[in-house]
Amino acid sequence: MNKKNIPILSIIFVLVLGVVIYLIGPSVATKDSTILKDQEVEGLTFTNADLNVEKGISTLTVSVTNTNKETYSLNYIEIVVTDEKDNSDTLIGYIGESIDSNETKIITASIDKDITESKSLDYIINK
Repeated sequence: MNKKNIPILSIIFVLVLGVVIYLIGPSVATKDSTILKDQEVEGLTFTNADLNVEKGISTLTVSVTNTNKETYSLNYIEIVVTDEKDNSDTLIGYIGESIDSNETKIITASIDKDITESKSLDYIINK
């Protein structure tokens, strides 16, 4: 290979890489096992949490299973995320008015900001 072609090939490589990064973008947030860990609140277990960010909108998806022996009645679930400066944002998750014993439902909640740098994520059940 000619030494004159190396700079041209390097420039082409950087341009192609730039286009690929632009097209893919930061659509999938890095999973932070600290905030996306499995949790249990009042007999409801929250598992398989996944956080995606696309165009500045964060979308959290999480499985909710009722481990109580009876049907659990509720209104909605608050999902509170707190950043490093102790500022918090609340997402609202709705799975219906009740969840049967051993039943699993999926919550999908979104917010119009990137919450990937949050230090905590807590679930509050509103009955």
